[in-house]
Amino acid sequence: MRFHSKMARIAVLAFALASAARAEETAERLVAPAPVDVAEWILEPDPSRPATQLWKRKGNDREHLRIEVLPGSADGVAQVRRTLDAPGKASCKAFDTTTIRESPLNGYARLLWRTDCEHEDGSRSTLLNLAVQGRERLFLALRSWPARATESEVAAWTLRFERFMVCDDRSPRQACPEGLVPLAPAPQ
Repeated sequence: MRFHSKMARIAVLAFALASAARAEETAERLVAPAPVDVAEWILEPDPSRPATQLWKRKGNDREHLRIEVLPGSADGVAQVRRTLDAPGKASCKAFDTTTIRESPLNGYARLLWRTDCEHEDGSRSTLLNLAVQGRERLFLALRSWPARATESEVAAWTLRFERFMVCDDRSPRQACPEGLVPLAPAPQ
């Protein structure tokens, strides 16, 4: 009798561990078609930030795409924007922030915006920002140009960012579409 009780507890524990692993496997995640052309970009992992992907453009490592997954953060996408825009407003001689699109996708609030900065030395930089508020995590995609980007570059990246989405296979209404890849690992 004691043997069966112990085996039952082991079976329950094994089931719980397998279920937890499966839930983590299929938790909310940011997905899209391949985020960059790997012939033009290099992924530079940061061991201190395992939930971040940093892609640097070959030949110009100041031009990059950063994808971050942050735990929690129920502040909402408007607050995230204010937080991300604050350093630019404080340090740029001229700073412009422009909403491109604010609309939910797949049941998740999202905000896509552009910022342009003119620095004290007259140089310019452009950022394209995407924030998606998940139930469990905040997902960010930031594309930066160390100089003012051309309108065609921003338009092409805007189209790319509009295809980034958060999905969750635990919910049939928010399941991940076929053919899209996860863009960043979940935070530890």
